[in-house]
Amino acid sequence: MLGGAYKIMQNETDYQMIALAITGRAAEEIELKSGIPSRTVDSFLLSKAFNHNPKIIIIDEAGMLGSEKFAALIHRAEKENASIVCIGDKNQLLPISAGKIHKDIQDIGIPVVLMDEVLRQETPEMEKLVSDIENYQNLKDLRGIQTAVSDLQQQGRFITIEDDNKRLCSIADMFIKHHDQDNTLILTGLNADRNIINDIIFKQMQDQGLVHKKTVRVQIKISVPVVGPKKYFSSSYEIGNFAYVENIGQLADLKLKAGQEVKIIGADHLANTITVQTKGKQYTIDCKKDINDIDLSVYKIEEREFAVGARVVMTKNDKKFKVKNGLRGQITNISARGMFEIASQDRVVEFHPDQYCWFDLGWAVTPYKAQGADANHVIHNANSKTSWLHTTEELYLAATRAKQSYTLVADSSDIAKSFKKPQLKESTIARPDNTKQFEKVRQARNVWLNMPLKEKQLYISQVQDFAKKEIAGYEIFLKEYMNKFEVQKVTPQIYQDIRR
Repeated sequence: MLGGAYKIMQNETDYQMIALAITGRAAEEIELKSGIPSRTVDSFLLSKAFNHNPKIIIIDEAGMLGSEKFAALIHRAEKENASIVCIGDKNQLLPISAGKIHKDIQDIGIPVVLMDEVLRQETPEMEKLVSDIENYQNLKDLRGIQTAVSDLQQQGRFITIEDDNKRLCSIADMFIKHHDQDNTLILTGLNADRNIINDIIFKQMQDQGLVHKKTVRVQIKISVPVVGPKKYFSSSYEIGNFAYVENIGQLADLKLKAGQEVKIIGADHLANTITVQTKGKQYTIDCKKDINDIDLSVYKIEEREFAVGARVVMTKNDKKFKVKNGLRGQITNISARGMFEIASQDRVVEFHPDQYCWFDLGWAVTPYKAQGADANHVIHNANSKTSWLHTTEELYLAATRAKQSYTLVADSSDIAKSFKKPQLKESTIARPDNTKQFEKVRQARNVWLNMPLKEKQLYISQVQDFAKKEIAGYEIFLKEYMNKFEVQKVTPQIYQDIRR
């Protein structure tokens, strides 16, 4: 789809097209499959503006973006003379950082093109499972979750094991015995459970000779998300953790520089400050005043054992070693000097953990890490004792990762109640004062989405600008619709920013 659009843009217009993705691996895949020059959202925002030639910026998996970063993209688009096209699924997990902007903008009248053709699920059972969950989310079937879980039980794909250790061991054993290990992914909400499952699989595969007995213990870096409102509180920063200074503004009264690595050595919760140290010097950061002008990427260091044959996943981009965040592969060699050789589907990468240590065992991952990934088979661990973790969005994401089969393993059948709960998150968009007007905008959007193409064409045909035909056609319709009901149109500010 994107590749075809890109060819049309190249051949018939003067517009440039850029694709942005959350992870380096996703950006790489977009460029490989479509030919569109692609990069990560973060690298795009940190780069200098290209030129003022008209552009279209494609944002992949837009639902993973928080409001702050989305706002930065809108302002950057203004500098680039660009229009933004968001691609994503509002039914998936909401972003870790503040806001749910991708979902909100659809609710306030931004025109949407729905792609309802199933491309990933390869069996009737999987298509029905995803459809049942989706119908529940979209209020088309209030028994959707109940139907989905009931079908899984009948298929023998809903397994309950109350004891936590036994359940995690059973999941690992299920993976070990699976006929298609290389294309099977385990999802679990807690990092502690993820580590346990990976360790069990590692040891069992060693016993079977699938992973070498000789291990190498290395220190790896693990990202600690301190984003959204959390970053404004000193209690969110754990003493002993580290941070990279990704960016620092001119207003910050600190002598730190972008690219520096600091260690968090103290915190004063009454003053709401943290103390960091680098190269023997200490700096105090005011979490209320300074944090808006300094971008910290927090991480911790853990020790982990690796061996030839183990599956690993990369967690950070590195151009020097041609490594992309999200890249999965298998360790094929560890040299006497400690150099790791890792083979994925399309490349072999080499590095020493002293130079690149952003990787981990990768048989089991968290649902957030699985966004954008897929596998033939998915095994999903859930626990009613941590019900706050499990939502409709998590179930939907887990099911939609699978092409051929999905298996749910939980401590109790009560887990179905958790999956009926939507993920709750406050909007960061200021609603219009006139509630009736806002509802009319939502109604207009629904009419537009369900309008036959021939009728839509009456509005779209009035637009001369090729790149803005759909959105400008919708604006013409929206104005007509609002006037028809004699409601003065007061467009929300966020809509004014995005509709370019």
